[in-house]
Amino acid sequence: MPVTISQLRPEGLQVAIDFAKTTGCTPEPDAIDPQVSLLALDGEAIVAAVLGSLGAGRSCRLDVCIGKIDDPDQLTGELVNKALMKVHGAGIRRCRINHHGREDLPADWPSANWTDQGDTETSADSEAA
Repeated sequence: MPVTISQLRPEGLQVAIDFAKTTGCTPEPDAIDPQVSLLALDGEAIVAAVLGSLGAGRSCRLDVCIGKIDDPDQLTGELVNKALMKVHGAGIRRCRINHHGREDLPADWPSANWTDQGDTETSADSEAA
């Protein structure tokens, strides 16, 4: 079954948080904004998520949570690009991206929106394996 990407709905927030914790991410439930959050689903199962939190002013944080999947690079790049489009559409100008679930950043991240423009910071969570 192909993986589908959809917006996080408020009623699915707790399931998304539980999934995120399996990747080493520790999101703050009250800070997550479904408007800038996405899920990647294989059938009914979450295989990846981007949990967005809006900060003060026009800034945000995106926690990219990748589960155990065969080829995560393409899916991660697609999730990040779609999340950044949502963030940009919401008028947000600065965004920090935190990567959980893999030690290395995907090879295609330099081509993702904003990453060469100095508006986005990225980090890998190397403790989550």
